Amino acid sequence: MSSENLLTFDSEHLSWQWNIAQIQAQNITDNVVELMLIKLKKLPENTQKILRLAACIGAEFNLDTLSIVCDQPPETGFQDLLTAIQVGLIQPLSELNENLLIQEYKFLYDRVQQASYKLIDESHKKVVHLQIGRNILGKTLPERLSDRLFEIVDHLNHGIELVADQPERNEIARLNLIAGQKAKAAIAYSMAQKYLATARVWLAASSWQTNYDLTLELYLETTEVAYLCGDFEQVEHWAAIVLQSAKTIFDIVKVYEVKIQTNIAQNQPLEAINTGLQVLQQLGISFPETPTQSDIQLELDAIASLFSEKQIKDLIHLPEMTEPDKLAAMRILSRITITAWIAAPDLMVLLVSKQVSLSFEHGNSFASSFAYANFGLILCGKVEDIETGYEFGQLALRQLSQPKSHSLRARTSLIVNTFIIHWKDHLRDTLQPLLEVYQSWLETGDLEFAAYGARSYCFNSYVVGNELVEVEREMAAYNEALGQIKQETALTWNQTFHQAIANLMGYSVNPTRLVGKFYNEENGLPQHEAANDGTAIFDVYFNKLFLCYLFSEYAQAVENSIIAERYLIRITGTPIAPFYYLYDALTRLVTYPESSAQAQEKIFEKIAVSQDKIKQWAHYAPMNHLHKYHLVQSETARVLGQLLEAEEFYEQAILGAKDNEYLQEEALAYELAAKHYLARGREKIAQTYMKEAHYCYERWGASAKVKDLESRYPQLFPQSSGMASTQIRITAGTNSNTSHIAFDLATVMKASLAISSKIELDQLLSSLMQILIENAGAQNGCLLLENSGEWAIEAACELNDGEQVCATQVLQSIPTTNYLPESIINYVIRTHECVILNDATREGNFINESYIQHNQTQSILCLPLLNQSKLVGVLYLENQLASGAFTPERVSFPAGGCANGDMRSELFKTSQNANKQNTS
Repeated sequence: MSSENLLTFDSEHLSWQWNIAQIQAQNITDNVVELMLIKLKKLPENTQKILRLAACIGAEFNLDTLSIVCDQPPETGFQDLLTAIQVGLIQPLSELNENLLIQEYKFLYDRVQQASYKLIDESHKKVVHLQIGRNILGKTLPERLSDRLFEIVDHLNHGIELVADQPERNEIARLNLIAGQKAKAAIAYSMAQKYLATARVWLAASSWQTNYDLTLELYLETTEVAYLCGDFEQVEHWAAIVLQSAKTIFDIVKVYEVKIQTNIAQNQPLEAINTGLQVLQQLGISFPETPTQSDIQLELDAIASLFSEKQIKDLIHLPEMTEPDKLAAMRILSRITITAWIAAPDLMVLLVSKQVSLSFEHGNSFASSFAYANFGLILCGKVEDIETGYEFGQLALRQLSQPKSHSLRARTSLIVNTFIIHWKDHLRDTLQPLLEVYQSWLETGDLEFAAYGARSYCFNSYVVGNELVEVEREMAAYNEALGQIKQETALTWNQTFHQAIANLMGYSVNPTRLVGKFYNEENGLPQHEAANDGTAIFDVYFNKLFLCYLFSEYAQAVENSIIAERYLIRITGTPIAPFYYLYDALTRLVTYPESSAQAQEKIFEKIAVSQDKIKQWAHYAPMNHLHKYHLVQSETARVLGQLLEAEEFYEQAILGAKDNEYLQEEALAYELAAKHYLARGREKIAQTYMKEAHYCYERWGASAKVKDLESRYPQLFPQSSGMASTQIRITAGTNSNTSHIAFDLATVMKASLAISSKIELDQLLSSLMQILIENAGAQNGCLLLENSGEWAIEAACELNDGEQVCATQVLQSIPTTNYLPESIINYVIRTHECVILNDATREGNFINESYIQHNQTQSILCLPLLNQSKLVGVLYLENQLASGAFTPERVSFPAGGCANGDMRSELFKTSQNANKQNTS
């Protein structure tokens, strides 16, 4: 209105003036875009034209692109843009360059761009975009094409109906194909689908005859992207077109690979294998339908004879494989190898042997590293030649440094770290490489092996003794991811163990049945049997064996072990095998005393075989297996009445499990030793060992097992005398869930010694608070006691800045108001749960507490003090400078009891004395 002189400023009277009748006569629209259009149409024609083209480019644009689009010098375009800058429609984003030109611009508002774009006649927009695309393509150097590819293709695709020349249409189709491949590489699968679909429209109906190579590549990409999007019906649709139209067997290998991956993703391993075998037959390679042991031994002997010609480490220097039929065979063989291991393990040996022999005879291919890794798997797991198998695993890893091996890096690393490394190195060493296998799918798109990597990582994290709370959290996250990428096979395997972990944590009605939130054995087992997924079946019965043994359902444990044994071949070479042999042996030894003489003889025969295996494994990897061997030996000696030998083996098993951080097996060794001493009538010793077991299970997070011990052995956990490790409910700052910790024994013992050496109550409380501050990493601390229904601070301690000296106040009955976070104190008093906050200002349920907001408190620990389930006090500690000060590691302790009594019972006495002193 100002530009039209409808609104003016009277400088003499310092006021605005307008004529409302004139303004209403202008018929001004309420639509912002229409207003912008009116403003734009008043600009010079050259400025309007350049803004129209800029609007086609986007909200931001640069002068060079605009010059290409307008087919005019940058200087001319710059002059036209100056007018738009002056009227406030566009804004420069860069400074003047050496040519006194501004390169980067943006429309000041989205509505300005919309209005500029609306200046183009609707029927003319396609022409404009097509011309822009042609101009940019024509002026872009080949080496810069990738940088501007999406921009060019997006413009060209607007003119799909305007281009009649088929060679140009073919070229635009090729550009869309490249754009689709680029989007696929960036994991933008939906975008890739869009570009590939557009590419097919650009092609002629007869393109299979007139432009075969481009059409074949386009349809192969379309098939693969459909798989990556989880659109399995579309995979079959596009694959059928390729199979019908392709000219040679080599042209369809890729589509068969995708079909195999699709079968695997849908947990159809037998269909995947059959698909692969059909292609291999066309390549002149066939295998017996049902391989016999003689077939397998013949292949292994043939490979062994090749070793005599070359050392394993020299295989990396083999020439490069070049024959197309052999390369195609290696592709298909590598695709179905792991699937065969799942559903047809005898066939898997033949498949791997063929890949190794092809590499020996025709040179290394991109898939040879994977073949060598799988042969190492067979040698370690089936042949039990661990040394040679490990050497093949190392060869496979070295082979990954060779050219053209990148696409199989994840597969090779998965095999080596799942099936080979653990036979000589600590199982914990596989965790980081397996994480990298999962993450590699971002680069390679290999969803199948990314899923296997996630599954192996979760399983290994579980069995090495990591805390169940963290394992369960990670497993839930990975299972969600596996569901999203539609990898049902690996997801099913993981869900079985997820449910077992949930059972251990106390989240199921019956801890020995895999029925709950994550898995249901009643529904799952029939599905596994229908799919011939022996790995899934084994996983179910192994977990039931383990849980039944742990919760003392020994007869059922034996039945589960017998069924699991039928599927042992399906887990050849995996880390789960030693765990099976351990729990099978322990289960049978429990049943030994009640068995008949004939049954006892069979039990020992079976255990002798198991122990021979575990002993051999312990020779190569004592850190993983020696404590397992000692644990079985201890139970064997026990049932034979060799009591002293049993006790020695228990100690060795405990020490080995502890030194190598197998927390759950340390717990089990303590528990079995406790049962042994209890049976001998040595209750004091039994109590010590059982409390250690209780503490280890508690640290592990197996709440159901902790409760099981307490209910089975109440005489060993008398509440009145205090337990070495008392379970405390905690509300953690990182989430709203609860977990279990125990307080620091070093602090408790020191406190107890202080208590016993002090006579005066004020000295006792002062010394106690200083010890707690010193050990827990706190700056301030308070002990709250109840007196006549009111809670007050009876002891306070503050660590002076820059000094290692505490200032204490005792027996002054200070009210908590404004002195402590009352919402936390009241929560602990009400629930008897402990609160730990790692960063109180940002995490947890108390961030709005005024005390926390005012003091910006970082770490908080608030602990209920109970005596015979009665709340007798509250301990409050805080650190205002450091976050995460009160970690579970810092506030946990080993069992064993205090030399001078339990802290809680002492605090109970202290509270009684304090109350008496306050009322006297």
